[in-house]
Amino acid sequence: AVDMSTSTRKRKIRKGTQSCWECKRRKTRCIFAAPVDSACVGCKSRRTTCLSQEFHEEISTIPKKATQTKRLAPSTVCSSPHRLGREGTAESRPEGPKVPQKEPFLPSETYHHVYCALAEAWPGDYDLDVIKGVTVEDFSILYGPLNGPCSNLEFQHNLSPQGVLELPPYGAHPVLVARKALLLSVFLRRFPLQDSSDTQYSGDTADRLFNQAIRLITTNDELLNSVEGIECVALESMVHNYCGNLRRALLSLRKAMVLAQLMGLHRKAHSPSLKVIDPQIRARIDFNYIWFRLVESDRYLSLMLGAPQAWSDNTFLEKKALAICSPEEQLERLLLIVGGRILDRNERDVQDLAVTQEIDHLLQRASSCMAPQWWLVPEPSQKSVDDQMWTRQIMIQVTHYFLLTQLHFPYLMDSSDSHTVTYSKMTAINASRDILFRFLALRSDATLNFYCRGVDIIAFFASAALCLAHIAGSHGYQTPFYYLTHQRVSDRGLVEKTLEHMERTSRSSDDLIASRLIDLLHTLLIMESTSKTGAVVTMDFTPDGYSEDNECSGQISDGGNALHIFIPHCGKIDVTRTTVDVDPTFSSQFNLDVECFDPIWVSEATQPIVDYVGTQTPEYSEFVGDGRQSETHG
Repeated sequence: AVDMSTSTRKRKIRKGTQSCWECKRRKTRCIFAAPVDSACVGCKSRRTTCLSQEFHEEISTIPKKATQTKRLAPSTVCSSPHRLGREGTAESRPEGPKVPQKEPFLPSETYHHVYCALAEAWPGDYDLDVIKGVTVEDFSILYGPLNGPCSNLEFQHNLSPQGVLELPPYGAHPVLVARKALLLSVFLRRFPLQDSSDTQYSGDTADRLFNQAIRLITTNDELLNSVEGIECVALESMVHNYCGNLRRALLSLRKAMVLAQLMGLHRKAHSPSLKVIDPQIRARIDFNYIWFRLVESDRYLSLMLGAPQAWSDNTFLEKKALAICSPEEQLERLLLIVGGRILDRNERDVQDLAVTQEIDHLLQRASSCMAPQWWLVPEPSQKSVDDQMWTRQIMIQVTHYFLLTQLHFPYLMDSSDSHTVTYSKMTAINASRDILFRFLALRSDATLNFYCRGVDIIAFFASAALCLAHIAGSHGYQTPFYYLTHQRVSDRGLVEKTLEHMERTSRSSDDLIASRLIDLLHTLLIMESTSKTGAVVTMDFTPDGYSEDNECSGQISDGGNALHIFIPHCGKIDVTRTTVDVDPTFSSQFNLDVECFDPIWVSEATQPIVDYVGTQTPEYSEFVGDGRQSETHG
């Protein structure tokens, strides 16, 4: 039996000693999130008993029932299933370091518990120091997705990652705590992959922070009547997009847009009484920029899911607004207009060639915002100079070529041999190739665990376009894809390298998007290769094809001899292999030796590739058209 009177007798300690036994053993700071807490943040994170050094350490070995005392009332102690706090009375609890106090926002005991639940999900002091020590040059994500254009970086220099990642003091508004929790969750998802224990820990902590913020804040409409509330919902959408949950991302994004509309953010003139909880945020925020980012995200997700856009009005992108933007920001806004025009076309008639030609010219106009050399794939050496701008440049380029592919992909399976259709086919292929070059530049950086998994879907989309084009080219010189014969080997190299990066991502993390697309791309590569070595591969296109989740997806059947690919806004493509004569080791080795390729000498006179003939480059008014009516779907 344990002598309780001896075990609980206090020890003599040096004046000022406040650390618990666990923090002393680990030589870490012992910090309490709030003075009323019964356990320090380190013990909460480690799930260990927090025992002051004024008590004998042996007390931790006493059976739980023998030492259990009456807990303090919920109004005085933050408790949650994640906390293994120190038992005892308020008198026996050591005082932790004083936490800076400010005028509390919490109006009720309910919000007190919201703060406590969010605080319990926070990493401990030791773990937070490890997280803040991660070498990541691009901390822009920590300033939030809606906090101002890239050309206005002055406010970012006044913030440090350490300050952004710290738990707000007790009494902070729960929405501000949730905002930081979501930002920390996003940051942990970009945590460079090191050993498996660090990866597992960062993933678990990110999920815990995210789930608590969603459960307590973004699903509580009473707390979302502020700009910070909108940003929390937008961050929820951002995390869903990162994880590949595009449907959930769109649902959350639409909620953020409705909240913004209810506050009048979609109007040019904003009310001075617009609620902003943090005065520092009001000083640096651009309300027009918030609405721009919400619409931009909505159009991106709508294109990815084949959904109608929620806001078709482009008047907030007037010429006067563009005049104060940097060239890159002008390009972003023009690409946003193009995305909206493509969505409008897709809803009316995806095969409308006249509208397609007009939008093509808008993309030509948009590309002229930047110098020709800006469109080259950025050199890796540029990343060391400015990591944020390096990533941003590549992503804007990917967006441009993705829109170009989206615009012309519906004509990829068109049997017409008209000059305009041929132009669309070749443009889609060239744009797909440009996407993959930039995807490989992103993925080749081992330190960049890129936060947007939608890029993988775009890469699959581009890879599928290249494979389908070369399968069609195997049918003879009657198709324009026949003229891609000499590009086949290098194109396959691009697609195979893309597949390798997807496989690496799938192995190093629980990436459902990569896992789902790997099998499809693997099968498509085999079909493309066997189409050159004796197999008969046919393709059927169903414009009104439907997928249950309405995402870019597919299905393999008939033992790998049939592949069904669904492309949002385009339809379903059925690829069937009727005869097979291939090396049995091919499926596991991706044998792409030149012996697999049987060149066909062209005896017929080749036809020249016809340039796209259009009208004069449109003025700005043609970008926005007369789209001054807006509507919110869903």
